[in-house]
Amino acid sequence: MTERNMIRRHLWGDLSSDLLEQAQMAEPQAIFETMPSDLSEALSDYFRGVPADFNSWGINVNGLSAFSRKVYDAVRGLKWGEKASYSEIARQIGHPKATRAVGSALGKNPIPLFIPCHRVLSRDGEGGWSGPPGWKRRLLNLETDEKIYN
Repeated sequence: MTERNMIRRHLWGDLSSDLLEQAQMAEPQAIFETMPSDLSEALSDYFRGVPADFNSWGINVNGLSAFSRKVYDAVRGLKWGEKASYSEIARQIGHPKATRAVGSALGKNPIPLFIPCHRVLSRDGEGGWSGPPGWKRRLLNLETDEKIYN
């Protein structure tokens, strides 16, 4: 199993109610054993509602198109609680008519949180998500004082 797949597996567990708790229950100490301690601590803080910035950890972009790299770089620039639309990202990367392509690239996001695609919303207020069902709302709520979703 690759490091990226281990992180993704530990992040999402079996889609139960508490992401971090489920990951730790599935494999006790797994997060601490497979990730640097500072990353594990940042993830734990994040899920306790402490603003976190995962940009200090690199991501492997090998095999990604130049377009996808631009999309991911733009989305990584969104800070805790900040949101953007697919069309805003498209304009930001110099492809103002590529809104659907931005959505497609984010739909293939290999590592949510590190590429925080949950912060990108459609005109109707939500949009797609590359992680488990329901987690986009949960992450947005975690990062927002006002609960925008129930």
